[in-house]
Amino acid sequence: MKLILAIIFLFVGTVASAQSYTKPDNSIIFFCKDKHEYNGINNTTTKNMMLFATCISEMKGDSLRQKNAQQWEFIKANPEYRFPGQSLNKCFAKPRERIVKRVEQTKNSVVVYYKDKTNPCLQF
Repeated sequence: MKLILAIIFLFVGTVASAQSYTKPDNSIIFFCKDKHEYNGINNTTTKNMMLFATCISEMKGDSLRQKNAQQWEFIKANPEYRFPGQSLNKCFAKPRERIVKRVEQTKNSVVVYYKDKTNPCLQF
């Protein structure tokens, strides 16, 4: 019985994962193909193949640079996302205060006075 359930789960899981697959975006390749008259490796001149490859490389590079610029703008506006684990830290980059008000030292002892109230983000 367990074997039959495992096989059914395997088939259902495979179908579910196959439906979530998205096709890659090949718009850059089709644009460069039309621009430089690429008709397959055997039907295109070497010059057009080189121009076709260069076009793809330049357009993908420009796209990547644009995405990186957007990402850096976001990080400049939200610096807590630059460091792992800090995105949920409410106290990120806020000034800290000491919780010790004053310290008195005598010959035999040291007395530490703490503040009555402190801001939890500002504790040191």
